[in-house]
Amino acid sequence: MTSMETIILVYLFGVISLTLFNAASSVECPQFCSCNSTTSEAKCQNKYYDGIPAFPNYITSLTYTGMNLPKVTRRTFEKLIDLDLQVLILRHNRIENITANALSKLIHLRHLDLSGNGRMNFTQLAACLENIKSPNITILHLNSFGWNEEQPNIYKAISRYKIQVLGMSQNNFKSLNMSRLGQYVPNLTSLNVAYNDIENIIPGQLKKLEIWRIHHNYVDVNNALFNSSGTCNFPSLKILNLTSNFVNYFENRFSCLEKLEVLVLDRNPVKKILKDTFVDLPSLQVLHLNHLGDRLYNIEAFPFRSKTLKELSFSRNHFAFMKSARYLYFNSTQIFRGIPNLEAIDLSENYFDLSDGILPEMISHLTNLTRITIKSCKFQTIPFGIFSKMKRLEVLNLTKNHIISWNGTEVFGSISSLKTLRLNFNYINVFNDTSFPESLMANLTSIDLAGNPFFCSCKNLWFRKWIHFWRIKRPSIFKGYPANYLCINPPELHNTELKNYFPSDDECYPEKMNATLQSFIVLSLIGIFGVILVSLIYKGRWHIRYCIYLQRVKQRGYISLNSGDSFLYSGFVVYSDEDRHWVFSKFLKIVEEENDQTLCIHHRDFEVGKLIVDNIADCIAQSKKIILVLSRTMMTSDWCLFETRLAQRKFLNDDTGSLIIIMLENIQKKDMPHSLRELVDLTTYITWSEEPEIQDRFWTNVLKSIKGGNE
Repeated sequence: MTSMETIILVYLFGVISLTLFNAASSVECPQFCSCNSTTSEAKCQNKYYDGIPAFPNYITSLTYTGMNLPKVTRRTFEKLIDLDLQVLILRHNRIENITANALSKLIHLRHLDLSGNGRMNFTQLAACLENIKSPNITILHLNSFGWNEEQPNIYKAISRYKIQVLGMSQNNFKSLNMSRLGQYVPNLTSLNVAYNDIENIIPGQLKKLEIWRIHHNYVDVNNALFNSSGTCNFPSLKILNLTSNFVNYFENRFSCLEKLEVLVLDRNPVKKILKDTFVDLPSLQVLHLNHLGDRLYNIEAFPFRSKTLKELSFSRNHFAFMKSARYLYFNSTQIFRGIPNLEAIDLSENYFDLSDGILPEMISHLTNLTRITIKSCKFQTIPFGIFSKMKRLEVLNLTKNHIISWNGTEVFGSISSLKTLRLNFNYINVFNDTSFPESLMANLTSIDLAGNPFFCSCKNLWFRKWIHFWRIKRPSIFKGYPANYLCINPPELHNTELKNYFPSDDECYPEKMNATLQSFIVLSLIGIFGVILVSLIYKGRWHIRYCIYLQRVKQRGYISLNSGDSFLYSGFVVYSDEDRHWVFSKFLKIVEEENDQTLCIHHRDFEVGKLIVDNIADCIAQSKKIILVLSRTMMTSDWCLFETRLAQRKFLNDDTGSLIIIMLENIQKKDMPHSLRELVDLTTYITWSEEPEIQDRFWTNVLKSIKGGNE
């Protein structure tokens, strides 16, 4: 072959290769599938499609579930051979027959899931698994096959690979031979045999096993399971889940598991938890003992003693931690002793009597706690004398109790570390200024009060202002707000969102006057005239001071417009944040920059450090005019409506045209709040338009009104 012929052959080979590559690259994702080029995944679910189609060449993971693949052969996957397919999930595909060479061409496979194909012949399955040519396969899931017993042929078939993760959950076998698994699959690090009917476990060694999920079976752990003839069967085990088995006793059953970090023993028929049950687990960090049932009657002193334990969950046990409990034994002062590094505890759905002092005895000494969960225990108040000593506490969850009220100072003391407080779905109607001390709010980033039966009355005026204040400082602090903050009283406001109830001080103070009057009447019946007079003055002292304060504010704030130069600003502009762009880009530009007027804008001119209410009152008093920029968003702003109320009072006390209304949008009067509707009825408003010829007239009218002319 000449050099020229060689060059031509190389060129033709390159052209052919490039053509084939472009053809593969041009393959589109099948219509009934979704493909993600970022994660290199393809997912096809719940469609009747015979066979498996071609996929784009970037696909390395294919989930093909709920399809119709009664017979699987090597041809089934012929369109996938050129892919770097590493993950193949074929769950619930009605596979009945599978040939021995079906998966032999998928040489990059490392993760195979054939779960839910219970019609498959396990002899065929073993032959197929034995003939996988990929040297990288380490993950195999064979769940929901309905096997009545273990399949040793399957273990033998996969023994040629280094399987690390094996799933055989939701089958029906009653016996599990760990010795056989250790012989054929010695590299296992994770084994899932949950939701079977396992009653008997033949001990064996799996020295690399780190995660063992054996929950929802019928296992009663014996002494030989973890330690046979003085040798630990699972020396690397870190996570053990034995939920919903027949474990009656814990003592001396886990003693050799020196690396065990997580132990889950929920839903076992335990009668006793004895002293130092878990002390021989030197690495234990998480212990779950939930939903143990009614058989538990004895918890000895120091039952959870551990220097390493960080999280303890003892919830849904309905255990009566009360002095009055009969036929139950527990040591309230020592039950949680010996756990110096405990950071999280869950005591939900147990019984407590907060009047007997048991709960403080149990947990007040756990000063390193960062998370406490006590849900659904029918607390009517937040117990005091407990949390104030916990200087590291970050999360306090008291959801779904019957809490009505509490003394914030006694409960929280000087605690300032709390970040999350959950009091949702309790029975709280009213909050007051002692509910949440300032120290508590220092680092709080999340507070959940949703699902409480709020009273939309003046009793919650402080709470409503408090929410508004903190939402300005930390907008996302209230979880579930406003949709799940609903009123139950009064009846006419039932299911109204709390955010829509924002009464003014003027609306609520008459109620205080009535209360004072009632107190005066009661006192007048039990004392002489002099005592009655002194009591009246004493009881009404705050009302008197308030009236004096209102008079001073009125004198300061409603100066006659005839005073001319005594005003600091030409006008105080009331507008919503959504209209800020129009105000700054158009209104200020024309009025201030081009016509030398000085306006008061709250985003710019409010004094830093002063309360918002004081800023508003002072700026209105120092302004010759009040300019309302009326829009739909302005009518929904709490602060804008508050400023409108002050504008209304100034307007009614001043007959010299102190109010200018700019109608930024076309709004029907029936859509306006009552106070705004009255102002619009009494005042000629100026309407904004986008048309240039109308804008000239608009600015003329605005400037005339601001500079002193009456509309």
